[in-house]
Amino acid sequence: MLHGYGPALALAAAFALVAALIQLPAVQAWDVRMSETLAGRAPQGVLAAAKAVTELGSTKVFAGVLAMAGGALLLRRRYPDAGLLVASLLGGWGLNTLLKELFRRARPAGEHLVEASGYSFPSGNAMLAIAVYGLLGCWLWRAVGCRAYVIWLTGALTAAVGFSRVLLGVHYPLDIAAGYLAGGAWLALLVRWPGLTRRARS
Repeated sequence: MLHGYGPALALAAAFALVAALIQLPAVQAWDVRMSETLAGRAPQGVLAAAKAVTELGSTKVFAGVLAMAGGALLLRRRYPDAGLLVASLLGGWGLNTLLKELFRRARPAGEHLVEASGYSFPSGNAMLAIAVYGLLGCWLWRAVGCRAYVIWLTGALTAAVGFSRVLLGVHYPLDIAAGYLAGGAWLALLVRWPGLTRRARS
């Protein structure tokens, strides 16, 4: 019954482990210390770049990606894939909202270099970057010959979005790690979509 869902279950279990660890005072202290070490400490040019990169995980950019990629899929009559793309964003957002309400972790107390609201754990930007860009990366991986470049590009993009949130002082490092794990679990479920799996094997 659970055949093929091993990656999703493993990522969900890893997320649960991180969620348990952040309840420990020693782990919380480490997370705070790392945040204080990294947040706002980079050169101004790096912080400016981080502000630009972090926008790639914003609602408005994801909405634009959804409109452009979803529109292209609809024009090609790939209706199930268009629905899957919508699910990656809206489902990921809904899951992140539920998790934030469950854990209710406050954001770092220091200066926030970009606007951020709501709870901190897990990072919504990191979670949606994995889910949305990861799904697009899966499709691109099937479509092109240089698959290693697709993996590196997708990985670098999602890593940059997550790291930017720590540099800008709006998330702890373990918020980002948890966002990657939760987003990865959601992505692993999405790629089990029968049509996507079938086309990948063809």
